[in-house]
Amino acid sequence: MVVAEAAYSAKKVLILTITVAVIVPDGIVIAADSLAIISSPLSVMCPECEETTQVKAINCPQCQKLFTYQTPTSHSKFAQKVFKIDLNNRSVGVAVDGMGMVNGRTIESHIRTFSRTKPTEIETVEGLATELTSYFHEEFIKDYGGVENIPEFKEPPLGLQVVGYDSQEATKGQLISCSIDKEPGMKAMEEYLINLRGDHYVVGKLLSNLRAEIPFNLIPIQDAIDLAIFLIETTIRYQRFEKQISTCGGPIDVAVVTPSDYFWIQQKHLLGQRTIEKE
Repeated sequence: MVVAEAAYSAKKVLILTITVAVIVPDGIVIAADSLAIISSPLSVMCPECEETTQVKAINCPQCQKLFTYQTPTSHSKFAQKVFKIDLNNRSVGVAVDGMGMVNGRTIESHIRTFSRTKPTEIETVEGLATELTSYFHEEFIKDYGGVENIPEFKEPPLGLQVVGYDSQEATKGQLISCSIDKEPGMKAMEEYLINLRGDHYVVGKLLSNLRAEIPFNLIPIQDAIDLAIFLIETTIRYQRFEKQISTCGGPIDVAVVTPSDYFWIQQKHLLGQRTIEKE
């Protein structure tokens, strides 16, 4: 089964991203790209007087509605979007798409705070997803200074994929897809499948036009890893040729969650100054 949840745009620091979760009998693969896009209101300079004006809203000539416009000003290829959260004697994987900052802090900073302060009585993957969704929803409301100030988004501006097992004896993993908006939402999935969040426009079309269904109940974990990397890499490579700003890029982080373990398949690392020696 293939699930492709809607892509969207949001405000401030945008990490449109593509996150992929694949549930197969031997474990769960969770993966994401690393691109962060920083945007701000468009500034236009008059060629005559050289005065700069900030364009905060644009009137659509078709529907006559005003909408805010943000233009990309810079980017980074080192945003962290895949995380490990400990849950009793096991670990849960989390992949985040959408806003890169909430209430003035990065998603990575929020995940560290949540991991440290989460209720000790959480026992299940769904319970952890519920608490994590509630945490981010509260921070999201604070970011806008109240729920009444949150604008209407076409799609949720922040999303989470939470994956793991309820016990070390569990035979099938769980995936909880969470949406943070004016009203939070959660959707639980327990069958063998692949779930996409973020900008999956390209690979979503690919997966929806398969000649035959992918037998996720028969796929080895290595094939699930390869599939997740293939889908993210295909998105990144395709966007090179599009006439628009890339929404995915940078290193691809991949982790595997099993009933008793969480381990990285590939993960970007912090680096110091690098020198290239000519041979």
